[in-house]
Amino acid sequence: MNVISQIISDIGSINTMVARISESKKKQIESNRQVNQNANFVTQRSDEISAASNEQKNAIEEISRSINNINQLAQENAEKITSIAAASKDLVKKIHNINTEIEKYISRG
Repeated sequence: MNVISQIISDIGSINTMVARISESKKKQIESNRQVNQNANFVTQRSDEISAASNEQKNAIEEISRSINNINQLAQENAEKITSIAAASKDLVKKIHNINTEIEKYISRG
């Protein structure tokens, strides 16, 4: 009987260990579920950040193109203004020459 009692006692100990292992396994499964849930959350936020970064990159590129267009227009306007200024100087010179000729004509006259 002593051996049978020992076997029964050992079986009880094994059952207790199995119950502890089972409880530990349940806790580990719950921990894994939470880790996976948090990892999915982080992945989702990372994807959102990546999308926002791409939108910002596209916006910055569009702004850069717009600034380049403005710079090009400003340069073209500056060239036109320079051309107009040169034409104005030439026109003033011609008017001065005409006035001189008119004065000569009047003084002869």
